[in-house]
Order: sequence, then C-alpha cells, then structure tokens
Amino acid sequence: MTNASIPAGADVHMVCNTTQANQTNQANQANQANQEMDKKTTHVRIQTSDGQQFVLSPDIVDKFPVVQIFLDERDERDEGDNDPIPLFNVKADVMASIIAYFTRTSPEGKRELFGELGWIDTQGMSSSAQATLFDAILAANYLNAKDLLNDLCQLVADMIKGKTPEEIRRQFHIKNDFTPEEEEEIRRENQWAFD
Repeated sequence: MTNASIPAGADVHMVCNTTQANQTNQANQANQANQEMDKKTTHVRIQTSDGQQFVLSPDIVDKFPVVQIFLDERDERDEGDNDPIPLFNVKADVMASIIAYFTRTSPEGKRELFGELGWIDTQGMSSSAQATLFDAILAANYLNAKDLLNDLCQLVADMIKGKTPEEIRRQFHIKNDFTPEEEEEIRRENQWAFD
C-alpha cells in the first residue's frame, strides 16, 4: 500500500481493517455463490409417504418450491445433505407420475401422459385412475407445482363441462346425499342455475 492511497492523517490500522473487512465480505459472498451453484447442480433425494425414495435432478427440484424450502432450512441448520427430504403427503406412484409429467416438455406430451395414466376420460374413468388423479392434484398442491396443478384442474374441469349433476356423480362415483325432496328444494331456490 502506498502513501498516496492513504488519506493524510488517516489511521493506517483503520484502513487495513477496512480493507480486510472488504476482502472477507467478498470471500463470504463468493462462498455463498458457490454454495448456491452447488445446490443447483446436485441431485436431491426425496422420500414419499410410503417410504420410496427418488433422486431428483436440479431442473426437477426447481419445479417444487416446497423441496427448495426443505433444502434452504437444512442449509440454515447446517445439517448434512445425505438424508432424503420427506414428502409426507405424496405417494410413490403419484410422485413417479409427477416426475414423468415434468420430464415431458411439450403440452402434447403431457396430455399423452394423462392418457397413459387413464386420466383422460372418454367412456368413464376407473376408480383407481380417479383416485390417482385426485391424489396427484393434492400432491401438486402440496408441492406447490403450479403448472401441474393448473393442468390437472383443467383436466377435471374438461371432464365435467356440460354435464348434469347426475352425470358428474356417476362419472366420479359420488353418492347423492340429498333426498328427492331436498334436491327439488335446491332446484327451486337456484332455478337460475338450471336455465
């Protein structure tokens, strides 16, 4: 350090301490940036409610904000990253379907996957496919996977569009809780909805 860089009358120790603090701050920022980069390039293990583990690539992890929250909390607690992240509200078969959804890039590919899973209803959906579809909607909501949640809700909306309440009950195996008298009263009170 030359005298020209130190203002006249300045305390040399103060200038050195400030320079050291700046260097330390820059080193901490670089270290934090490296840790963020490591998080983006490492695979993450998750464990579903039924104990099955999956290894997610960084691009899939980015689709699940709730997994990112777990990772951030684990980093704050300075815990090791060997333990899988528990996803208590997601079953293995549903997680496999969700991962398959995010590996398909085109809307047509995603729609094709829904057909493969039996979720596109043409003549009636099986009870098991229906249960898996609704589990997938709950899982997408839990994972905060907005694109998937929107697509699944749109799929259900398309299924009920233009159908009567009776047709919807049959399609989704919903028991009618109303007596004929109660149903007639509801129809009278809400006549506008049936016109």
